[in-house]
Amino acid sequence: MKSRWWIEAAGVSLLLILPYFFPLILPDHLAVYHHYLSLNSLIGGLLLDLLMLLLAGVGLLALLHRLPQRAKELAGACLAGILIWRMASFAIGQVTPSVLDRTNDLSDLAAQSRILGMDAFLAHHIQHILLIFLALCIVLTFIYRPGARFVVRAVRLAVAALGFSLLWIIPSLLYLSWGLHPTMAFDRSRSVPTPRVEKRVVWILMDELSYNLVFDHAVAGETFPNLWQLRAQSISLRNIEPAGLRTERIVPSLLLGRQINRIRSTANGDLLVPDPTHTHWVHYDPADTLFGLAQTTGWNPGVAGWYNPYCRIFESVLTACSWRPGIHVLTPFEQIGASANHSTFVNALVIPRHYAGRLMAPGTGSTSPALLRHDIRDYQTVMQNAQELIGNGRVGFVFIHLPVPHPPGIYNRKTHQICACGNYLDNLVLADDSLGALMHAIQATPWAGETTVIVSSDHSWRVPLWKQSPDWTAEEQQVSQGRFDARPVFLVHFPGQTTGQEIHALEPELVEHDAVAALLKQRVQDADSLVHFLQAKQN
Repeated sequence: MKSRWWIEAAGVSLLLILPYFFPLILPDHLAVYHHYLSLNSLIGGLLLDLLMLLLAGVGLLALLHRLPQRAKELAGACLAGILIWRMASFAIGQVTPSVLDRTNDLSDLAAQSRILGMDAFLAHHIQHILLIFLALCIVLTFIYRPGARFVVRAVRLAVAALGFSLLWIIPSLLYLSWGLHPTMAFDRSRSVPTPRVEKRVVWILMDELSYNLVFDHAVAGETFPNLWQLRAQSISLRNIEPAGLRTERIVPSLLLGRQINRIRSTANGDLLVPDPTHTHWVHYDPADTLFGLAQTTGWNPGVAGWYNPYCRIFESVLTACSWRPGIHVLTPFEQIGASANHSTFVNALVIPRHYAGRLMAPGTGSTSPALLRHDIRDYQTVMQNAQELIGNGRVGFVFIHLPVPHPPGIYNRKTHQICACGNYLDNLVLADDSLGALMHAIQATPWAGETTVIVSSDHSWRVPLWKQSPDWTAEEQQVSQGRFDARPVFLVHFPGQTTGQEIHALEPELVEHDAVAALLKQRVQDADSLVHFLQAKQN
């Protein structure tokens, strides 16, 4: 056998498998950052697939070598067409959205929407695009054989060059498999003294909650009794200027009190941010955040979180922590059925099954029932952890990051039942019902009379992005009219407060950090002092 066959087969194998683990080897390591880091069986399955494809590829090249010249040219053209299609679909379907997801600028929203729309279109017509590439390459062999030979040689050279990438990709995957330690939940509350502060703060962040659709322009016939009642008895900021588009930037910004528009991670999953001069990357320091402040001032902070790896970033300053990564940061391999809970062999069967199913029935690209069930488990787990944290009297500063009303829909707002159905508007009702459950848990504690409740959102409903999703519904289009109201929510309810007040002035979202810091330092202790604090910030 020719050594070149092995190199070319390695390149073809990598081209077929790379889209399923590509985020894991990006230099910013954000897929690693968001993951639990239990990757052994996942990467074992990928490596087994690579080995099987490598052997099959060498065998196929050896078989093609024995064919008559004309048949060899025709088969080579077919393979070239498939590989060109694969390269193009990978570049558009994986690289471009991955780059877009790493921006945080509101001004880029329209451009991101257009590119994601193109990606959705290509995903829907994947079979047609493959047939076009095949037809072009086959026709070229009949009308211009030198041109067809040039294309085949160019493709063979490209996949051979790609094959050499395995020299660094495989060691990288092995390190991710064996060199990292899983990030687990923890609870140290039994080993720490009770909070030195007599008061309590419970901060509930609802991901993607829209101020506009809850308080200004609720859908006709829809009510949000828990959110409406809380706003009627809270200080409410109605004109917040959001700190960006992405939760993974906004929440660290709010906790640090400094705008973060770019992040990256070490290979170990540690958060890196630009230094204040934006000249180099530095480690995100948990001691400089609100959690660090809460620890040093005796509040014993705890988190029940989602999406952001709270238990890794803030492990040194938290008393208790649990988190769920969410389906939105699963690797493509996991999105099609692989799991850290499965064996290496079971994971190795996922990609062949996916390829077979995709060729037979490409589908619409909408969120699969399996992923929706995963999303439901995330929500239920975070809610359970949040209620347990609220009931833990040794945790004085409770931060809860809920995965609702963030799409996809997992609720039926007519029956008030969890389901693998619904849309953002259904999830809005779920957010209100969730607040009711958490407020009930707060009222059931002995510290209810000393508890300040904050309800906020990181960003509003990002209509330009979601309307490109296959899950987008006619109802969502009708309600949103394609427009984006960027205002998130920020409500603060103090113990015993029975009246509310709206702050109409335009406020940057980072003012939330300053307000919460003032609460933790006990410089703000009631509604009047918070209003005075905010007015002073304006001046």
